Amino acid sequence: MLKMPKLTENQKLGLSIVGAIVVTAAFGVLLSVAPDFVQRPQRAPSGVAAGKYRAVSDFELTDQTGKSVRLSDFRGRPLLLAFGYTQCPDICPLTLADFKAVKRELGADSERVTFVLVSLDPERDTPAVLQRYLAVFDKSFVGLTGPDAQVRRLTDQLDASYEKQKPDPESGAYSVAHTSFIYLFDAQGKWSMTYPFQSPAEAIAKDLQPMLVGP
Repeated sequence: MLKMPKLTENQKLGLSIVGAIVVTAAFGVLLSVAPDFVQRPQRAPSGVAAGKYRAVSDFELTDQTGKSVRLSDFRGRPLLLAFGYTQCPDICPLTLADFKAVKRELGADSERVTFVLVSLDPERDTPAVLQRYLAVFDKSFVGLTGPDAQVRRLTDQLDASYEKQKPDPESGAYSVAHTSFIYLFDAQGKWSMTYPFQSPAEAIAKDLQPMLVGP
């Protein structure tokens, strides 16, 4: 009997990343070309104003190019932010597909909006992994990763939560349970709106339009 060579940990991680990207890409194609076969969850109502929770302190994370980035670096243009991770099987691919739908709704104005995914799985989501993953959806999307303490500082301020689940005893694979909201920040970096999972892209685009008035 032919004996398969034993894989190193790095090789196992590489295969899992490739697998996640392939599945995500296939899922995205099905959503775009076969809506009769892939049913989205029922669309949620539009967003809720952030109200008294508008102020968010600055943070420092690393983007998919390896560059250190702060929230204040994005000032000057509105920002849509979601939390997730590259090996997420469902919520995260759908959220990024919704980012693309918002871009389509905005048309040329979408170039004046920043779309950000903050990883909740820094152990596996290195900058290089985030770069390959986001390129499947849109190369202009920004991926951020960094120490758990920094990420939790941000999630706590946005009333978001996440928890690494118990790894499989054999494969070591694990998932990350997390909230699935999208957060809208205005051009001054203030938290303005929160959108439930699968909120209509046209509703988000409508909230963005007044923020794009001006030079």
